[in-house]
Amino acid sequence: MTSQYGQDRFVLRALNGMRGGFFLDSGASDGVVVSNTRVLERAFGWTGICVEPNASLYAELVANRRCHCVNCCLYERDDEVEFVEAGTIGGILDEYHPALLDRARSLLGATPGGPPPTVRKPARTVRSVLREYGAPPVIDYWSLDTEGSELTILRSFPFDEYTVRVLTVEHNWLPARALVRRFLEARGFRWAGALGCDDCYVSDRPGSVRPGDGLGVDGLGVDGFGVDGFGSGGTGFGGFHGDGAVGGAWRSPVWHRR
Repeated sequence: MTSQYGQDRFVLRALNGMRGGFFLDSGASDGVVVSNTRVLERAFGWTGICVEPNASLYAELVANRRCHCVNCCLYERDDEVEFVEAGTIGGILDEYHPALLDRARSLLGATPGGPPPTVRKPARTVRSVLREYGAPPVIDYWSLDTEGSELTILRSFPFDEYTVRVLTVEHNWLPARALVRRFLEARGFRWAGALGCDDCYVSDRPGSVRPGDGLGVDGLGVDGFGVDGFGSGGTGFGGFHGDGAVGGAWRSPVWHRR
């Protein structure tokens, strides 16, 4: 299966159909259902690291993927945290937005308005994970989807040690979205558009992505990249709205499975 909103196609377009790249998939779920990195691994020879804190999803992830798989929460420190283990919308309790709590309580059968059930989970910094698994100094694609802790994780990322070329960050239409954008733009990233509830960024460092400003418009197809069905050429993806997009309105908020 391919990604939910065409994130894998965006990455391939931004990196000119790159083969043999390296990814970091944070919130990888089972590694198959609407995975942002499965096509990159299986059809384009990428390697990388998948991080998934949910115990049952992690067991499926290990069975489904060939890359390094890590069962922990990414966070700003190496520690233990209280984790709301609510399937694909699980997240660190201290970072969980109130708007997500009712959905989590419903999934977990918890009392409406009460505290959601949590479990203790190990938390690790991105630096410690990248170092342990021998990540290269250039991360070609980082998929960041951690249900509320994205900004905290970004603030702790060792940008002095690693370069990220392409990045997608889930925002779920929450207030931190604008803060994430300001943070990344201050570090040399350009907002390239939105795919569903993910914002897409590319590094403006020389040589990081293909030349041109065409990343921020509708109709970024990947014909010839062999994404659909891992064989036939892609057909372009709707729903991508970026700077200068034709009719560039945001999609309506939707709850989704990663």
